Amino acid sequence: MKAARALWVVMAAAPAVVSAQTQAASDFNPLSATQGGVHLYGVSAYSGYYSSGGTGGSEMAVQNQFVAGPSAMAGVAATIGGSKTGDKSTFAWSYSPSYFNSFYGNSQFSNNGSLNHRMSVHWTRKLGSKWTVSGSLNGYLANLQQLYFNPGVLSSVASTPTSFDDLAAGMLAGQSTNPQLASLLNSAPLQASPQQGYLYGDRMFNAAASLGLSWASSGRTSLSVIATGDRMQSANSVGTIGGTSTSSGASVLPEMTTAGVAISWSYSLSPRTYVSASASSYRTFSRLQHGYASNGTFSIGRTMSRRWFLQATGGAGKLDYSQQVYAAPSAVQHFYGGSLGFKTIAHTFVVSYNRTLGDSYGLGSGTTSAAMGAWNWRPPGSRWSMSASWGYQELNNPTFPNTRSWLVGGGVARALAPHLFMSAQFMYFQLPANVKTAVGELSENGVNVGLTWSPSGYR
Repeated sequence: MKAARALWVVMAAAPAVVSAQTQAASDFNPLSATQGGVHLYGVSAYSGYYSSGGTGGSEMAVQNQFVAGPSAMAGVAATIGGSKTGDKSTFAWSYSPSYFNSFYGNSQFSNNGSLNHRMSVHWTRKLGSKWTVSGSLNGYLANLQQLYFNPGVLSSVASTPTSFDDLAAGMLAGQSTNPQLASLLNSAPLQASPQQGYLYGDRMFNAAASLGLSWASSGRTSLSVIATGDRMQSANSVGTIGGTSTSSGASVLPEMTTAGVAISWSYSLSPRTYVSASASSYRTFSRLQHGYASNGTFSIGRTMSRRWFLQATGGAGKLDYSQQVYAAPSAVQHFYGGSLGFKTIAHTFVVSYNRTLGDSYGLGSGTTSAAMGAWNWRPPGSRWSMSASWGYQELNNPTFPNTRSWLVGGGVARALAPHLFMSAQFMYFQLPANVKTAVGELSENGVNVGLTWSPSGYR
């Protein structure tokens, strides 16, 4: 089992070029998770290949420098962090710096390289027997190419060593007793995938924070209030063309800031069935859009057997903007979604689809459709691990048609020695049909091979 856990770190840290995630810190701690201090979790070196040297420009308010021809890339990354668990509180943090450089087939273009960062903090504390306060802060500064191999939330969930009961409770009710899984599912979410972030150009910054208070009168009922904030903006890298400094992936999509409050109630009808309802209102701040998005949702989830569970969600909401460059629908919007999970001793499979209100860019969408899926195979005691994932996003937008983008990828990892692990991943990214690039390409594929050294290794 320890070998399998170490292999999971390879999949989350070495090929996830941006950085390792918080879940790596909590699962693979060289020392006891209850000990304080700063710990080194691993150091990675990686290299790879991309079919083209940059991202595409888009009619959807994006103008990028696209470089034709294949490109090689190489980089290094490290992850430090710490965690502490007490009788009434838990705290975990991680920070991952990485250096990334691309070497383009077109000799006229060279990238000077970039230093990238990712951090995550998650904290909870019990206030008496019924009240709990929690907070989280997540953020990254990275190139779009580095997000190609970054594990999404579902990929990280599928890779987390946990029981079926914890996985089902976490996905259906957000009440997992596994700190690593709870941190993944309850932290403020980031737009950390290419299909979400490419609109901001070749390099981007994203930060999200949350602060919540929950009350549980019994083991069956809970009520919570949570405040969230999010910031997304372009942070374009600089390179040279013909010896002249230029911006790579210049985006004219302005920064977007959102802040909101949500109130939710959940109730356990039985040990296997959960229902919940929530109401929320968020305000957006952008040069493209100012105003509110308010909605209400209801969901029901059930553990169907000892192997799988499912959940369905539905709701309605309304957009009320005082300023907008791209007109959004003023009528009530309906949305829906669902998730499904399946787990055995060696396999974990999770998939979700959600149609949500508005969009995260200020482009006037009534709703946004997004789907994610992840599979992980990790036999107990084996030195091998395999994974696959896919993601999809489409803006339901009257002004910009053909906004569908998607990504599919997979990987394999193996422990080479007690402290050394090797991994390999591939990806294929498809841009929307309305994207206009300088070289006429709408897709990109790539591979990534990495080596990770860790202080503790496996036993």
